[in-house]
Amino acid sequence: MKDFVQRIIFNNQTIYSKDYTRMKKRNSYTVKFISSEGSTQFGFIQSFVRVKKKFLAIVQPFEVVSRSWSLLNKHNLPRRLSKYSLHDLAVHMHRIDMTVMLPFIAILIKNILSKCVFIQISDDPNYAHISEFPNMNDGD
Repeated sequence: MKDFVQRIIFNNQTIYSKDYTRMKKRNSYTVKFISSEGSTQFGFIQSFVRVKKKFLAIVQPFEVVSRSWSLLNKHNLPRRLSKYSLHDLAVHMHRIDMTVMLPFIAILIKNILSKCVFIQISDDPNYAHISEFPNMNDGD
């Protein structure tokens, strides 16, 4: 078995690393994870590595600035949504500072919570947004 791998299947999801060069059209390496300190963070998976019998993800964590209801402030909301606060509408969005480069960390694969969507908006290249997927397990 290889010591470095470029993709894994975890919790019925294929998670790719940035090192996986065949994936060019999609970003499937942005994840939400639990750090070794127990906090929830977001980051890019650079690579996966096997150490003894454990698989680790090498992650470039992000500096989360705020929840991103400010993204919605720039747009006119439909009248039917005006009864909700912008914070309630965008709890799944997080604004990150792209100018802050945190050091790479190694996390256990089991600490990956989910894949996320990375959104780069061209009007401010210093910031980007991470969006979490809705809960796909609950029924309406």
